[in-house]
Amino acid sequence: MRKILFLLVLLGLNMKTGWANAAPLDVSKSANGAAVHLPQGQVQVEFWAPNIVRVIHAPPEGYQERPSLMVLPGSKASVDWQLQQGSQELVLRTAALEVRIDSDGHVHFARPDGREVLHETGTELEPAEVSGERVYHVRQVFRVPADQALYGLGQHQDGVMNYRGHDVTLVQENRIVAVPFLSSSAGWGILWENYSKTKFHDGEDGTWLWSEVGDGVDYTFILGDNLDDVIAGYRRLTGKAPLFGRWAYGYWQSKERYRSQHEIISVAQEYRRRRVPLDNIVQDWQYWGEHGWNALEFDRRFFPDPKAMIDSLHALHTHVMISVWPVFDSTTAVWEDFKRHNFLCRKPDGSYTRLYDAYNPAARALYWDWLNRKLFSIGIDAWWLDATEPEFQGATLDEIAENAKAMGRHYLGTWARYLNAYSLMTCKGVYEHQRATTDRKRVFILTRSAYGGQQRYAAATWSGDITASWDVLRKQISAGLNFCLSGLPYWSMDIGAFVPNNPLGCRDEAYRELYVRWFQFGAFCPIFRSHGTGTPREVWQFGDKGDWAYEALVKMDRLRYRLLPTIYSLAWKVTSDDYTLMRALAFDFPHDPRALNEDREFLFGPSLLVAPVTEKMYFEHTYTGRLIPSKNLFTADGQPGGLTATFYHGTNFDTLVARQVLPQIDFDWKQAGLPEGVRSTFFSARFQGEVLTEEPGDYIFAVTSNDGVRLWVGDTLVIDNWTGHGVTIDFGRVHLQGHKRYPI
Repeated sequence: MRKILFLLVLLGLNMKTGWANAAPLDVSKSANGAAVHLPQGQVQVEFWAPNIVRVIHAPPEGYQERPSLMVLPGSKASVDWQLQQGSQELVLRTAALEVRIDSDGHVHFARPDGREVLHETGTELEPAEVSGERVYHVRQVFRVPADQALYGLGQHQDGVMNYRGHDVTLVQENRIVAVPFLSSSAGWGILWENYSKTKFHDGEDGTWLWSEVGDGVDYTFILGDNLDDVIAGYRRLTGKAPLFGRWAYGYWQSKERYRSQHEIISVAQEYRRRRVPLDNIVQDWQYWGEHGWNALEFDRRFFPDPKAMIDSLHALHTHVMISVWPVFDSTTAVWEDFKRHNFLCRKPDGSYTRLYDAYNPAARALYWDWLNRKLFSIGIDAWWLDATEPEFQGATLDEIAENAKAMGRHYLGTWARYLNAYSLMTCKGVYEHQRATTDRKRVFILTRSAYGGQQRYAAATWSGDITASWDVLRKQISAGLNFCLSGLPYWSMDIGAFVPNNPLGCRDEAYRELYVRWFQFGAFCPIFRSHGTGTPREVWQFGDKGDWAYEALVKMDRLRYRLLPTIYSLAWKVTSDDYTLMRALAFDFPHDPRALNEDREFLFGPSLLVAPVTEKMYFEHTYTGRLIPSKNLFTADGQPGGLTATFYHGTNFDTLVARQVLPQIDFDWKQAGLPEGVRSTFFSARFQGEVLTEEPGDYIFAVTSNDGVRLWVGDTLVIDNWTGHGVTIDFGRVHLQGHKRYPI
């Protein structure tokens, strides 16, 4: 009997079954809208502006209102509207929008002249239990006319511009930004009020949004004459984008990473000596040294006077941004402080994690207290909030969501319910507390994730840890354009990206060509920022005066500054008129079918058409090296298959931690390949054995390293760079006989 009743409940909640109601509609009216009561629940519509209406499909027991994290409470206005009730439909009209609810509970949206732009075809509320909470899996199905293109949904790096015929999963990840806002070339948008794992689908069976955790379907529909109107409606609901300081629209020099006070000041001085424009320099991770991960404290061995360093950079008319994380080593004082206040996220078993609970307003206040005391008070100008997804491991987005759910609860509720909004919350804390601290410095935040409404917290987003290739470069265009079509105006990327497996780095002519093209594209993005790993990024690293790559980079940098008065004026238009600076062609050519799918070109402002070069024209990769294969390596005691590796705590071979045989010498800062117990910072390692040559001749050995390195082959010191340095590729040449084993 229980099973039969449960099936009946499921059928009763499936609003797409299309029951016809012979009786007149059961309608109740409110100040700004009305509700239709049906056997399977109720449909509520409420105007928030003449062109904006909120729609709720509630189950029979009603809808539990929860405070929106995206929509500002004061964004609802009093609206003049009219109600017309028929026996089988309800029509609500304003001067800008007509909303019709039919007898099946489907909502139709039309312009005032009756031209329909979108309508629902089904609503599903499926009872479920997620993370110990009784919820609904919710799905809303729409019918979108075939001639419309669909955009937005955040940032997705699959090279798709128009999401017709595609599926998208909205779960935050390093290179994926999930924003539940869908926009159409026909001049409408939908803000999906849900923070859980969400899926978008478009196909012959319709267009739908599905979320794992909900109390009912809840979304807001915006209608405009064009996409600019739609974005303006979105920001009316979720907040204006503040105007950054003028410097933020100039050139930023960043790389992984500046290792000392002397190095970062020297770079700024060299830009000034060369008279190459620069407005911001970025101090990336590990400045904390032996204090522990994200200790929010400079290691004084390498940064002896951080305030004097920042003062020196300011004297060079350069702003300073610093990277901080939402996680802390359990050895740090900041972690202990958060633990003492019970502001760390905890697993269901009660164990503390390294992640602070940004959903908790008191935890956000403590986070700012640390940022302020340790960094802002000594002059830091801007915040790089890294890994704000936050980082949950998983091979797929579904796995990431499951691993997040395993964390249980935070201040607001379960991770399953509030999965995607962490970045929004941590940006909120930094923005609001800096504004409360002083009005003498505008807030600027660069962050790796985003959610609906994050633009109001002076946040720009970059596209994550991307890899250097022509294919990735091209996919940045559609990723950035769709991000801006999600209502968030400020987007950036790592110009040059991460450079794997190329020891030549910036000395490789092929990489120089790729970097120059990336730099040219970046000069026409809202934020103009070089960054990446594997090779230095300063313009003189790509040649000197007269060299083609150097001259091309300097030319584009100076062009950016020639455009800066226009860019800053348009930035004010972003703030005052809800404008979009980086514009897909659908903004200005919505009736041109060719423009709707264009993923190679875009407008930068109203009059500059940008068409980045995304294919190589001149150079193949000149680097042909490879990792020494294990068949050519022998251990210290002569066994084939690898080198003997010994690992030590401390940078001077202080305390032996581990010994193993490594078939290849290849590991990175994320500890891939490091044995258990070896820290990823401030360790030293020795690799010993023999290398077998294949042919006689000159061999070039290359080592990519992040600190001191020496390489002996036979009795020859091939590489000797024992000083502290950033990511550097060192080369050494030695003549060797063929088919002979040499000590290495």
